[in-house]
Amino acid sequence: MTSAFRAVERTFQLLSQVAGRAGRGKEPGRVIIQTYAPDHYAFPHIISHDYKGLFASEIEFRRALNYPPFSRLAHLRIEGPRPKEIEAKAKMLGEELRNKRQGNGLFREKIEILGPARAPIMRLRGRYRWQILLKGKSGAPLLEFAGQARAIFPVSRTDRLYIDVDPYNML
Repeated sequence: MTSAFRAVERTFQLLSQVAGRAGRGKEPGRVIIQTYAPDHYAFPHIISHDYKGLFASEIEFRRALNYPPFSRLAHLRIEGPRPKEIEAKAKMLGEELRNKRQGNGLFREKIEILGPARAPIMRLRGRYRWQILLKGKSGAPLLEFAGQARAIFPVSRTDRLYIDVDPYNML
């Protein structure tokens, strides 16, 4: 549920920037990459700085998993100071959204629900975080469905629901 589908392009950007800085001056630069995934499809493109080849591989990956630009996303983040309460609210929200999706043909056909799951950064500034990702073919049904999440989420002085449409980062 992280922004993994954008990780490859971000990695390409950062490593290209590093390589560009390492190659300045009289001596040629050298960049050493340490990774748990040396066989990842992106590395040959990164090494040769082949952004067109990377794009071709990445667009196929996104098409296969129905990620943008082939869909729209809404990231729902639930957070609050009490971990068990936030987990329960996230699970309740996920269940209620699935019930609403099942009861509405438009949503059933056009919206996919992933999660709830712990946020990659589970605790930040004393607040615990869970998330749900909504994927939709088009914006209008996705926005309407995300709005229903707001109506379902119980009003609280301490707990919050954040909705980010087409998020850049889901950490």
